[in-house]
Amino acid sequence: MVAAYFQGPEFKTGGLDGEERLLRARLELNRGLWNATPIGCSSPAPLRDQQWWELSNNAALFRDHSGRKPTLGHAPGTIWRWGDESFRPDARNQQIGRIVSQIARHDKTTASDLPEGIEAAIRTYPDAVPVETPKARKRRPTSGRLRPDLSLMALFADWQAVMQPSLRTAHEYEGGLRLSFGGHTAARYQRGRLELAEAGDEIVEKHVRKRVYGSGQGLHCGSEA
Repeated sequence: MVAAYFQGPEFKTGGLDGEERLLRARLELNRGLWNATPIGCSSPAPLRDQQWWELSNNAALFRDHSGRKPTLGHAPGTIWRWGDESFRPDARNQQIGRIVSQIARHDKTTASDLPEGIEAAIRTYPDAVPVETPKARKRRPTSGRLRPDLSLMALFADWQAVMQPSLRTAHEYEGGLRLSFGGHTAARYQRGRLELAEAGDEIVEKHVRKRVYGSGQGLHCGSEA
């Protein structure tokens, strides 16, 4: 049943096939387990069960999803191979439970009705299949100039999510940032095209931790979005 989920055809027309479902699962395992480390706080956060299911049945949505980016450069599935001592107690079982839920949906049943031993099968399956190195992104043509506005606006979004300022404060701060870069950021932001540079997640995490919580404390980061 586990192999059928990760090797079979798409569940619905236009959805992910088994190979893509395995990639989706490995990305989620990476994010979920990274958040279970003492300093982990992935951005974007792990998906909720319903969000995961929706992406699994919409390949176009998945391929444009920001969560396709490896967690801090770790290839999909590699964090799964870290020792249990790297994570909070029972963290691996919690991630296995997330996959159980997806397989149950795929088989049109409930998790409680799946055969005994499925958790053990899921635990061994990621290690039995080689971890693929993520394909390099195609670089977009650039004008040769750096675009610090993109990273700055992405940082602003993370700051807003953590601090939850008043609407007025957020608008004033965002407006000031956009004016600083001549309005170019606003146009790209509205198109949903903002991206951090490589290792941007780590930069944001360190910056927000230092500015908001002090350098001696970590961020509080939930296991799912």
